[in-house]
Amino acid sequence: MFDLGTLGGTGGVASSINDSGQVVGNSQLAGNVAYHAFLYNGLPDKGGAMLDLGTLGGTSSAANAINANGQVAGYSYIPGASAYHAFRYTGAPGSGGVMADLGTLGGTYSNGLAINNSGQVTGSSDLSSGASHAFLCSGTPGSGGTMADLGTLSGTVSSSGWSINAAGDVVGLCLAAGESSGRAFLYLGTPGSGGHMIDLDAWLKAASPVEGAKWTLRIAYGLNDAGLITGDGTYIDSHGGISERAFLLDASSLIVPEPSTLELVFAGLCGLLLHRLLHAIIAKRKAPALH
Repeated sequence: MFDLGTLGGTGGVASSINDSGQVVGNSQLAGNVAYHAFLYNGLPDKGGAMLDLGTLGGTSSAANAINANGQVAGYSYIPGASAYHAFRYTGAPGSGGVMADLGTLGGTYSNGLAINNSGQVTGSSDLSSGASHAFLCSGTPGSGGTMADLGTLSGTVSSSGWSINAAGDVVGLCLAAGESSGRAFLYLGTPGSGGHMIDLDAWLKAASPVEGAKWTLRIAYGLNDAGLITGDGTYIDSHGGISERAFLLDASSLIVPEPSTLELVFAGLCGLLLHRLLHAIIAKRKAPALH
Protein backbone atom coordinates (compact mmCIF):
# COMPACT_ATOMS: atom_id res chain seq x y z
CA MET A 1 0.00 0.00 0.00
CA PHE A 2 1.45 3.36 -1.06
CA ASP A 3 0.89 6.79 0.42
CA LEU A 4 0.35 9.11 -2.55
CA GLY A 5 1.08 12.17 -0.44
CA THR A 6 -0.60 15.55 -0.97
CA LEU A 7 -0.25 18.83 -2.85
CA GLY A 8 1.15 20.43 0.29
CA GLY A 9 -1.76 20.10 2.69
CA THR A 10 -2.60 17.47 5.26
CA GLY A 11 -5.25 15.40 3.44
CA GLY A 12 -6.09 13.87 0.09
CA VAL A 13 -8.62 11.54 -1.53
CA ALA A 14 -8.09 9.13 -4.45
CA SER A 15 -11.30 8.74 -6.47
CA SER A 16 -10.51 6.72 -9.59
CA ILE A 17 -7.80 4.73 -11.42
CA ASN A 18 -7.38 3.63 -15.06
CA ASP A 19 -5.74 0.55 -16.60
CA SER A 20 -2.38 2.34 -16.78
CA GLY A 21 -2.41 2.93 -13.04
CA GLN A 22 -2.99 6.67 -13.26
CA VAL A 23 -4.88 7.89 -10.19
CA VAL A 24 -7.04 10.99 -9.79
CA GLY A 25 -8.69 12.66 -6.83
CA ASN A 26 -8.24 15.83 -4.82
CA SER A 27 -5.76 17.08 -2.26
CA GLN A 28 -5.55 19.98 0.13
CA LEU A 29 -2.98 22.66 -0.66
CA ALA A 30 -0.50 24.14 1.81
CA GLY A 31 -2.30 25.68 4.75
CA ASN A 32 -5.43 23.64 3.87
CA VAL A 33 -7.05 26.81 2.51
CA ALA A 34 -8.23 25.05 -0.67
CA TYR A 35 -8.13 21.70 -2.48
CA HIS A 36 -7.21 20.90 -6.08
CA ALA A 37 -7.83 18.01 -8.44
CA PHE A 38 -4.73 15.90 -9.00
CA LEU A 39 -3.37 13.29 -11.42
CA TYR A 40 -0.83 10.82 -10.01
CA ASN A 41 1.50 9.11 -12.49
CA GLY A 42 3.71 6.15 -11.58
CA LEU A 43 4.45 4.60 -8.20
CA PRO A 44 5.78 6.45 -5.15
CA ASP A 45 8.84 4.17 -4.89
CA LYS A 46 9.66 4.57 -8.58
CA GLY A 47 9.54 8.30 -9.14
CA GLY A 48 5.76 8.72 -9.14
CA ALA A 49 4.43 12.25 -8.79
CA MET A 50 1.18 14.00 -7.85
CA LEU A 51 0.40 16.68 -10.43
CA ASP A 52 -1.90 19.64 -9.74
CA LEU A 53 -4.64 19.99 -12.39
CA GLY A 54 -5.51 23.50 -11.25
CA THR A 55 -8.99 25.03 -11.44
CA LEU A 56 -11.37 26.88 -13.75
CA GLY A 57 -10.36 30.11 -12.07
CA GLY A 58 -11.87 29.47 -8.66
CA THR A 59 -10.24 28.32 -5.45
CA SER A 60 -10.89 24.57 -5.43
CA SER A 61 -11.44 21.58 -7.72
CA ALA A 62 -11.81 17.80 -7.49
CA ALA A 63 -11.36 14.93 -9.95
CA ASN A 64 -13.89 12.09 -9.90
CA ALA A 65 -12.98 9.85 -12.85
CA ILE A 66 -10.27 9.08 -15.42
CA ASN A 67 -10.46 7.16 -18.70
CA ALA A 68 -7.91 4.95 -20.49
CA ASN A 69 -6.55 7.96 -22.40
CA GLY A 70 -5.82 9.91 -19.23
CA GLN A 71 -8.72 12.35 -19.64
CA VAL A 72 -10.19 13.42 -16.32
CA ALA A 73 -13.69 14.48 -15.24
CA GLY A 74 -14.69 16.33 -12.12
CA TYR A 75 -15.76 19.77 -10.94
CA SER A 76 -14.09 23.10 -10.26
CA TYR A 77 -15.17 26.37 -8.76
CA ILE A 78 -15.22 29.26 -11.21
CA PRO A 79 -14.10 32.83 -10.41
CA GLY A 80 -15.95 34.26 -7.45
CA ALA A 81 -16.17 30.86 -5.67
CA SER A 82 -19.97 31.07 -5.76
CA ALA A 83 -20.48 28.28 -8.30
CA TYR A 84 -18.74 25.18 -9.62
CA HIS A 85 -18.84 23.58 -13.07
CA ALA A 86 -18.09 20.14 -14.45
CA PHE A 87 -14.78 19.88 -16.29
CA ARG A 88 -12.91 17.57 -18.64
CA TYR A 89 -9.12 17.72 -18.40
CA THR A 90 -7.15 16.63 -21.47
CA GLY A 91 -3.38 16.39 -21.87
CA ALA A 92 -0.42 16.34 -19.49
CA PRO A 93 -0.29 18.80 -16.58
CA GLY A 94 2.54 21.26 -17.15
CA SER A 95 2.90 20.20 -20.81
CA GLY A 96 -0.13 21.66 -22.54
CA GLY A 97 -2.84 20.02 -20.45
CA VAL A 98 -6.14 21.93 -20.49
CA MET A 99 -9.12 21.96 -18.11
CA ALA A 100 -12.27 22.63 -20.18
CA ASP A 101 -15.40 24.09 -18.59
CA LEU A 102 -18.39 21.90 -19.59
CA GLY A 103 -20.88 24.53 -18.45
CA THR A 104 -24.31 23.76 -17.03
CA LEU A 105 -27.88 23.03 -18.14
CA GLY A 106 -28.80 26.64 -17.40
CA GLY A 107 -28.20 26.69 -13.66
CA THR A 108 -25.32 27.47 -11.34
CA TYR A 109 -23.71 24.12 -10.57
CA SER A 110 -22.60 20.98 -12.45
CA ASN A 111 -20.39 18.03 -11.58
CA GLY A 112 -18.70 15.48 -13.85
CA LEU A 113 -18.91 12.04 -12.23
CA ALA A 114 -17.85 9.64 -14.99
CA ILE A 115 -16.04 9.65 -18.35
CA ASN A 116 -15.70 7.03 -21.10
CA ASN A 117 -12.77 6.48 -23.48
CA SER A 118 -14.38 8.75 -26.09
CA GLY A 119 -14.30 11.62 -23.62
CA GLN A 120 -18.05 11.70 -23.05
CA VAL A 121 -18.86 12.88 -19.54
CA THR A 122 -21.94 12.31 -17.39
CA GLY A 123 -22.93 13.72 -14.03
CA SER A 124 -25.49 16.21 -12.80
CA SER A 125 -26.26 19.87 -13.43
CA ASP A 126 -28.70 22.47 -12.18
CA LEU A 127 -31.37 23.85 -14.48
CA SER A 128 -32.44 27.48 -14.43
CA SER A 129 -35.43 26.32 -12.35
CA GLY A 130 -33.10 25.02 -9.64
CA ALA A 131 -33.80 21.33 -10.29
CA SER A 132 -30.84 19.04 -10.94
CA HIS A 133 -30.75 16.70 -13.97
CA ALA A 134 -28.37 14.07 -15.29
CA PHE A 135 -26.42 15.17 -18.34
CA LEU A 136 -24.36 13.71 -21.17
CA CYS A 137 -21.62 15.98 -22.52
CA SER A 138 -20.08 15.10 -25.88
CA GLY A 139 -17.48 17.00 -27.88
CA THR A 140 -15.48 20.08 -26.94
CA PRO A 141 -17.18 23.12 -25.41
CA GLY A 142 -17.01 26.04 -27.83
CA SER A 143 -16.26 23.72 -30.77
CA GLY A 144 -19.56 21.94 -31.26
CA GLY A 145 -19.64 20.24 -27.87
CA THR A 146 -23.00 19.98 -26.14
CA MET A 147 -24.28 19.22 -22.65
CA ALA A 148 -27.55 17.33 -23.15
CA ASP A 149 -30.26 17.05 -20.51
CA LEU A 150 -31.16 13.38 -19.89
CA GLY A 151 -34.36 14.34 -18.06
CA THR A 152 -36.01 12.27 -15.34
CA LEU A 153 -38.35 9.32 -14.90
CA SER A 154 -42.07 9.97 -14.62
CA GLY A 155 -42.97 11.12 -11.13
CA THR A 156 -39.45 12.31 -10.28
CA VAL A 157 -37.95 15.81 -10.35
CA SER A 158 -34.20 15.29 -10.24
CA SER A 159 -31.61 12.89 -11.63
CA SER A 160 -27.88 12.23 -11.69
CA GLY A 161 -25.67 10.16 -14.01
CA TRP A 162 -23.12 7.98 -12.19
CA SER A 163 -21.54 5.81 -14.86
CA ILE A 164 -21.14 5.69 -18.65
CA ASN A 165 -19.99 2.92 -20.99
CA ALA A 166 -18.21 3.02 -24.35
CA ALA A 167 -21.48 3.40 -26.26
CA GLY A 168 -22.48 6.47 -24.22
CA ASP A 169 -25.19 4.64 -22.25
CA VAL A 170 -25.65 6.12 -18.77
CA VAL A 171 -26.90 4.79 -15.43
CA GLY A 172 -27.75 6.67 -12.25
CA LEU A 173 -30.73 7.60 -10.11
CA CYS A 174 -33.83 9.77 -10.12
CA LEU A 175 -35.50 11.31 -7.08
CA ALA A 176 -39.05 12.45 -6.45
CA ALA A 177 -39.73 15.64 -4.49
CA GLY A 178 -38.88 15.13 -0.83
CA GLU A 179 -37.60 11.61 -1.50
CA SER A 180 -34.34 10.35 0.04
CA SER A 181 -34.10 7.00 -1.76
CA GLY A 182 -34.15 7.07 -5.53
CA ARG A 183 -35.05 4.99 -8.57
CA ALA A 184 -32.28 3.46 -10.67
CA PHE A 185 -32.28 4.33 -14.37
CA LEU A 186 -30.55 3.38 -17.61
CA TYR A 187 -30.38 5.94 -20.43
CA LEU A 188 -29.99 4.57 -23.95
CA GLY A 189 -29.46 6.36 -27.26
CA THR A 190 -28.79 9.94 -28.29
CA PRO A 191 -30.52 12.75 -26.37
CA GLY A 192 -32.94 14.55 -28.65
CA SER A 193 -32.75 11.81 -31.28
CA GLY A 194 -34.49 8.76 -29.87
CA GLY A 195 -32.65 8.65 -26.56
CA HIS A 196 -34.78 7.49 -23.65
CA MET A 197 -34.58 6.77 -19.92
CA ILE A 198 -35.59 3.34 -18.60
CA ASP A 199 -36.79 2.68 -15.05
CA LEU A 200 -34.65 -0.34 -14.12
CA ASP A 201 -36.87 -1.37 -11.21
CA ALA A 202 -39.98 -1.43 -13.42
CA TRP A 203 -38.06 -3.25 -16.16
CA LEU A 204 -36.86 -5.94 -13.73
CA LYS A 205 -40.38 -6.48 -12.39
CA ALA A 206 -41.69 -6.91 -15.97
CA ALA A 207 -38.79 -9.07 -17.20
CA SER A 208 -38.58 -11.29 -14.09
CA PRO A 209 -41.75 -10.92 -11.98
CA VAL A 210 -40.75 -13.38 -9.24
CA GLU A 211 -37.32 -11.92 -8.61
CA GLY A 212 -38.46 -8.38 -9.36
CA ALA A 213 -41.08 -8.55 -6.61
CA LYS A 214 -38.27 -8.97 -4.06
CA TRP A 215 -36.32 -5.91 -5.19
CA THR A 216 -36.58 -2.13 -5.22
CA LEU A 217 -33.63 -0.85 -7.26
CA ARG A 218 -32.74 2.57 -5.85
CA ILE A 219 -29.51 3.62 -7.56
CA ALA A 220 -27.21 2.34 -10.31
CA TYR A 221 -23.54 3.16 -9.74
CA GLY A 222 -21.75 1.16 -12.44
CA LEU A 223 -22.27 0.05 -16.05
CA ASN A 224 -19.99 -1.89 -18.38
CA ASP A 225 -20.04 -2.45 -22.13
CA ALA A 226 -21.67 -5.89 -21.76
CA GLY A 227 -24.73 -4.38 -20.08
CA LEU A 228 -23.98 -5.44 -16.51
CA ILE A 229 -25.13 -2.86 -13.95
CA THR A 230 -24.21 -2.54 -10.28
CA GLY A 231 -25.96 -0.58 -7.58
CA ASP A 232 -27.96 -0.91 -4.40
CA GLY A 233 -31.57 -1.37 -3.44
CA THR A 234 -33.82 -2.98 -0.88
CA TYR A 235 -34.42 -6.73 -0.88
CA ILE A 236 -37.13 -8.87 0.72
CA ASP A 237 -35.64 -12.15 1.95
CA SER A 238 -37.38 -15.51 2.39
CA HIS A 239 -38.50 -14.54 5.92
CA GLY A 240 -40.07 -11.27 4.80
CA GLY A 241 -37.24 -9.16 6.18
CA ILE A 242 -36.25 -6.04 4.23
CA SER A 243 -32.62 -4.97 4.05
CA GLU A 244 -30.30 -2.93 1.87
CA ARG A 245 -28.43 -5.06 -0.66
CA ALA A 246 -25.92 -4.58 -3.44
CA PHE A 247 -27.09 -5.87 -6.82
CA LEU A 248 -25.60 -7.01 -10.11
CA LEU A 249 -28.19 -6.68 -12.87
CA ASP A 250 -27.82 -8.25 -16.31
CA ALA A 251 -29.40 -5.72 -18.68
CA SER A 252 -27.55 -6.95 -21.76
CA SER A 253 -30.85 -7.49 -23.59
CA LEU A 254 -31.40 -3.74 -23.36
CA ILE A 255 -27.84 -2.67 -24.16
CA VAL A 256 -27.33 -5.14 -27.03
CA PRO A 257 -30.80 -5.78 -28.52
CA GLU A 258 -31.61 -8.83 -30.60
CA PRO A 259 -31.07 -8.28 -34.36
CA SER A 260 -34.12 -7.22 -36.31
CA THR A 261 -35.75 -9.37 -38.98
CA LEU A 262 -34.27 -7.15 -41.72
CA GLU A 263 -30.78 -7.58 -40.26
CA LEU A 264 -31.22 -11.36 -40.15
CA VAL A 265 -32.39 -11.44 -43.79
CA PHE A 266 -29.43 -9.28 -44.87
CA ALA A 267 -27.00 -11.53 -42.98
CA GLY A 268 -28.55 -14.59 -44.64
CA LEU A 269 -28.19 -13.11 -48.14
CA CYS A 270 -24.57 -12.21 -47.47
CA GLY A 271 -23.91 -15.77 -46.31
CA LEU A 272 -25.58 -17.21 -49.41
CA LEU A 273 -23.57 -14.98 -51.78
CA LEU A 274 -20.34 -15.87 -49.99
CA HIS A 275 -21.16 -19.57 -50.23
CA ARG A 276 -21.81 -19.31 -54.01
CA LEU A 277 -18.59 -17.32 -54.52
CA LEU A 278 -16.49 -19.91 -52.70
CA HIS A 279 -18.21 -22.71 -54.61
CA ALA A 280 -17.36 -21.00 -57.93
CA ILE A 281 -13.72 -20.51 -56.93
CA ILE A 282 -13.35 -24.17 -55.91
CA ALA A 283 -15.02 -25.37 -59.12
CA LYS A 284 -12.65 -23.21 -61.21
CA ARG A 285 -9.60 -24.60 -59.45
CA LYS A 286 -10.77 -28.18 -60.06
CA ALA A 287 -11.46 -27.60 -63.80
CA PRO A 288 -8.84 -29.11 -66.21
CA ALA A 289 -6.39 -26.64 -67.70
CA LEU A 290 -6.88 -25.71 -71.38
CA HIS A 291 -4.01 -26.59 -73.82
